[in-house]
Amino acid sequence: MAEIYINNLNQIIGKEEQKAKDTKLNSAIQIIRFFIDDFEFALDIMDVKEIKENETIRHLPNSLPFVKGLLNLRGDIIPVLDLKKRLELENLTLNELANLAKEHDFGKVKEQKDEKNISKKEETGEDENVKPSIIICRVGSDNFGIVVDRIVRVQYLSVDEYEPTPMLFENIGKNFIKGFAKLDKKVIVILSLQNLFF
Repeated sequence: MAEIYINNLNQIIGKEEQKAKDTKLNSAIQIIRFFIDDFEFALDIMDVKEIKENETIRHLPNSLPFVKGLLNLRGDIIPVLDLKKRLELENLTLNELANLAKEHDFGKVKEQKDEKNISKKEETGEDENVKPSIIICRVGSDNFGIVVDRIVRVQYLSVDEYEPTPMLFENIGKNFIKGFAKLDKKVIVILSLQNLFF
């Protein structure tokens, strides 16, 4: 069932990527939403190649703290990065970002815990054999994976739902914020992979 779901997501990513190219949607963006622990983030779909599950990650000794290991992707060896550890290095959490966004009127953020947004660990219990989802990304000619706990969905943002990064945030976290998605009475941080890992 999980494999069918991931295959469907990958098909959506491919179709929406082509649609964006064909129609040249410059006024807003397509995003993929995902959870890391209880925090929800998003990526521009143009930064995403595909989604993989149940893949074996080979540990890489003496690497940077946020490097999870290596993945064999159809013969290509790519690094897999731990987004959770990378964001912790920036000393900035989604809650702090949301509070800043709230102060600058990017939409009201209502703190609520939706039963559908329970983390994987809460749903299944602790299980060391459960392998995370890996979003395969590309920045320029570089491919790499990022580990996430749960994929939410792929969706298009209207102009009203997307807020580009204000100047206020340019010096926060090395400018790893690409923008904000204002959805479901909350603010979701859209990450800039270019500035986060390169």
